[in-house]
Amino acid sequence: MNKLECVALVMLFTSCSVMYKPTMTNVPMFSEKGEMQASVSLEDLQLAYSVSKSVGLILNGQHLNRGPLSLGDGKTSDYQVRNTCIDGAIGMYTAGQKSSFDFFVGFGKGYSSVSYYEDGYLSGGNSHFNKFYFQPDLVLRNKKRVKIAFSIRVTLADFYELPLTSNGPTSLPNNWATFVEPSFTLRKDIGVIGLVGQLQYSAASEHADFYYGHFIPFHDRMALRFAFLLHVDKIVSKGVHL
Repeated sequence: MNKLECVALVMLFTSCSVMYKPTMTNVPMFSEKGEMQASVSLEDLQLAYSVSKSVGLILNGQHLNRGPLSLGDGKTSDYQVRNTCIDGAIGMYTAGQKSSFDFFVGFGKGYSSVSYYEDGYLSGGNSHFNKFYFQPDLVLRNKKRVKIAFSIRVTLADFYELPLTSNGPTSLPNNWATFVEPSFTLRKDIGVIGLVGQLQYSAASEHADFYYGHFIPFHDRMALRFAFLLHVDKIVSKGVHL
């Protein structure tokens, strides 16, 4: 395997981890009852609804299917990575003119897998997990409809199916791992549309990277994502045409 192939494989496996890939942090930034939002990025679909002046709901879905991997010089390698996750949460929020605070508690399920075909040999691994999380958000506003949020999502994941290493099953204490996932979110609202950018970091309590033909990380450590948001409630109530 040449240097270009090695670099490409590292980029694939560090951007799309096998065992756990964090979803984009859903920060709805509610200010009043009846707000309904939908946002989409390359990997995530997110919904949010404020049930009352203090209670909100969020729903997150993630799907990624990447492969085959191009290795340059017209060559490809049959690597495929899949990540799927869905979760929902209920929370409380307090909103002021210049700032607001949210706190969500949620539950979800996820699946990740990688497979590769090399030198006539097909191999790979996968994982299934349940997750429970809580997520506080601090939101700052200004008069130009720019909102900034600082969030810390803490996720407890129960891996009930784990990939194999060259030496046997991956070792996790009681199959549990905790992930601390701080994020910085910037959102600019323009009428019924919102433009969202988010930088997220993920730190794991356990280090269970494994080697199964190739080194594959336990989880994604950092991600920069961009999303397009729609204020569905404004579109429905005012009949705004995009």
